[in-house]
Amino acid sequence: MRPAFERAALERIAWLAESAPEEWLLSFLAALDDLRRDLERFPELGAVVRQDERVILRRKRFTRDLPYVAYYAHLRGGQISEVFLTHLFHERQRRPRVDRSEWPW
Repeated sequence: MRPAFERAALERIAWLAESAPEEWLLSFLAALDDLRRDLERFPELGAVVRQDERVILRRKRFTRDLPYVAYYAHLRGGQISEVFLTHLFHERQRRPRVDRSEWPW
């Protein structure tokens, strides 16, 4: 998990804990677990957002009908043994362009 993703997830958890019904928080936490499990089993599941000769950046919408999108990356070539959760956005949030030269974000 990269710092930007971790920071965004912790901020969302804190906001849900303070401002939303408990079931929203529990649903978000369960969706994070779903995401982790899905990417462990099927790392090529998400749509390709950007790529270069070294890295592929993908996005995957959260399960459970939650309005969040996770961005993750993996190295090109061979079997994917590791993915990096890089960013977390609300589906309506403006998303900055990710500069691949700054890998691993």
